Amino acid sequence: MSRRAASCQLASRWLGAQKPGSPSYAGRQLFPAFTGYDSVAFDAWVHLVECWGRRDQHSEGRLLDAMAALLDSVQLSVRPAFWAVVPAILDWSDVDRIRQRVALRELQAGGQ
Repeated sequence: MSRRAASCQLASRWLGAQKPGSPSYAGRQLFPAFTGYDSVAFDAWVHLVECWGRRDQHSEGRLLDAMAALLDSVQLSVRPAFWAVVPAILDWSDVDRIRQRVALRELQAGGQ
C-alpha cells in the first residue's frame, strides 16, 4: 500500500474512532451518508490538507481554490466530516485557520 493510500485510511480510521463528546464525532456520524463521489472527494481532501501542511507562499492560493472547489462539489450534509478530519492530519487550530481562509477565498472569487 502506498503512503498516499495509507494516509487516507489513517484519516478515515481516526475519524471513525471518535467518541461522543469529541469535536470530531459529528463527522464520524456522516460516513453512512457519503455517496461514492463523496468518498473519493474525502480522500482528495485528506491529500489537500496534507499539502496545506507543506504549503509555501506560491502554493497557498491554489490550494485554497482547490479546497473551496472540492467542498462545493460534495453534498452540503457531509461537509462537516471534511472539516472534522483536519486534526487527524494537522492540528485542531488548523481547522478554523483553513476554514477562514477558504471562506475568504470564496468571497474573493465571488466578487470577480
